Amino acid sequence: MSAIGESWAFVSLGVSCQTAHQIHENIDLLRQLTGDTSLQKSAYIFDWLICPAQSATHMLRDRRFFPDNSGQLKRNPAFPYWNLYDVFFWHDFAAKDIDDPSFNIVKSKYDHMISKREAIAAAANVVWIVSNTQNNLAYVQRDTKINLTLSMESVITELKDAAQLYFQTKGTMLVVTHETLKKSNDRDIHISRFSSRSPTDPMDWKGDKTQWAVAFSSFFENIVSAEYDS
Repeated sequence: MSAIGESWAFVSLGVSCQTAHQIHENIDLLRQLTGDTSLQKSAYIFDWLICPAQSATHMLRDRRFFPDNSGQLKRNPAFPYWNLYDVFFWHDFAAKDIDDPSFNIVKSKYDHMISKREAIAAAANVVWIVSNTQNNLAYVQRDTKINLTLSMESVITELKDAAQLYFQTKGTMLVVTHETLKKSNDRDIHISRFSSRSPTDPMDWKGDKTQWAVAFSSFFENIVSAEYDS
């Protein structure tokens, strides 16, 4: 889930499912931190994809988030794969079935999610969130042969710029990662580094709610500090 309210919106941009799951898990905290009691969980485009940051950037720039027909999807190795953008639809197709009836159902769902763009853009404060802290991503990268690292500042900056252009709003970005990234000079990019894998995640993908709560709280402290400094 992402989350949309009257004053705030929190939007997952990937790279995997943990980002959306932790927005869902921490929705009460986000309401508390923002003071926006209207904030509600809301499914959005990137919530359940395995999607490299560069892929999300290209999709936002092209304003294209789902294939035109089922022939554009392949199974690689078992999950439906959109080669044009190097994206895996990890949870959308029942039994990994990409035949036409199944495809049309999923396409309708994506059309509905795409229509939420205006509601997101209408929020006074938009936060895009990208993370690669899922415990199992090393195995995912090995099996899918896609790059889910976030180690280059240019990759993050290009994703933020593409999101700002697509949503037509300034917005800020929270990056959650195990990787060592230097503090960005871009005041709209905030980095939260987890020093270790989550020891409390039996599913190996959901993540640690407490770790994420700290990341969200620190993010808001940084916003307040930046506003004070300016």
